[in-house]
Order: sequence, then structure tokens, then C-alpha cells
Amino acid sequence: MKSTKEKDKEQSKSKMSVCIFVFPVLFLLFSFFAPAIFTRNIPLLSYIPWVNEVCFNEKTGVIGDTFGIMNPFIAIAAAVITGLAFWEQYKANQQLKDDNAKQQVERQFYEMLKIHRDNVAEFITRREDKEIRGQRAVKYFLKDFLKIYDKVSTVIDANQKDLDDNSKLSQVLSNKR
Repeated sequence: MKSTKEKDKEQSKSKMSVCIFVFPVLFLLFSFFAPAIFTRNIPLLSYIPWVNEVCFNEKTGVIGDTFGIMNPFIAIAAAVITGLAFWEQYKANQQLKDDNAKQQVERQFYEMLKIHRDNVAEFITRREDKEIRGQRAVKYFLKDFLKIYDKVSTVIDANQKDLDDNSKLSQVLSNKR
């Protein structure tokens, strides 16, 4: 589950990607209208100082020079869009790598679970000339283990007094040396 910080980070990255994508599109749109802007004497644009200096006329070769001016806009837009495409591909590859790692862990888990089930299915015990297999055998193993545990704990409790006496004796002997 992703935290809110990670979600916010992803949203800001996607917004940034959209902004980066809009910039080249605007450059491309401008390059389509550049011939009209640079070959005509438009009164509205006469207030922009660089437009009057860049305008072409019949003496300079109107259409050819205008297409020459459009080249940088198209090249910049293409470079930015190519960079954006590489970035998106990188992110997709990272996501794919993470997904593959997760799938590998899941696959390994289920394989180990299958091995465990196969091992349990192979358990066999005999009771009263009867063969018991699988999970039922595990229940009998547990019962046997608990019986042994009870017997051992009974023996330990009975001998605890003797063990305490022996430890006191060993302390007395070690102090005399």
C-alpha cells in the first residue's frame, strides 16, 4: 500500500510530465504559424521589437528563410519529447523490474508451500496395525510428543530436589578447595 507521500510524489511527477509535454507541443504549433507571422507585416506584432527585425520580405526569400527559422523550434520540441519518452520508458522499466521481483518472491513462496504439502503427505505412522498418512499422522506425532514431554517433565520435577542438593554439594566442595 502506498503512503500519501508517495501518492503526492507520483501526482506531482505526472503533472510535471504533462507540463513538459505541453511545452514542445506549443513549440510545434508555433512552428506551423511561424511562416505566417514572419512573412506578413502584422500591426499587432509591430509592438514586439524582435518581430520587426526578423520579418522577411521578397528581397530575403520569404518562404525559404521562414522554414529555416522554424527548424530550431521543431528540433527543440523533438528533443524534449524524445527525452520525455525515454524518461517514461525508464519509469516503466523500473515498475516492471519491481513487479518481477514481487512475482519471484510469490513464486518461491508457493513452491516452498507445495514442497511442504508434499512432505506432509508423505508422513506415515502405524497405530494398531493401521497405517496413518498425511495430516492425520502429524496429529499423532503431536500427541506422542506431548506424552513424551509430560513424562520428561515428571521425571525432571521428581529429580529437581536431587539436582538442587547436587548443586549445593558442588558449591560446598568448590569453596573448600
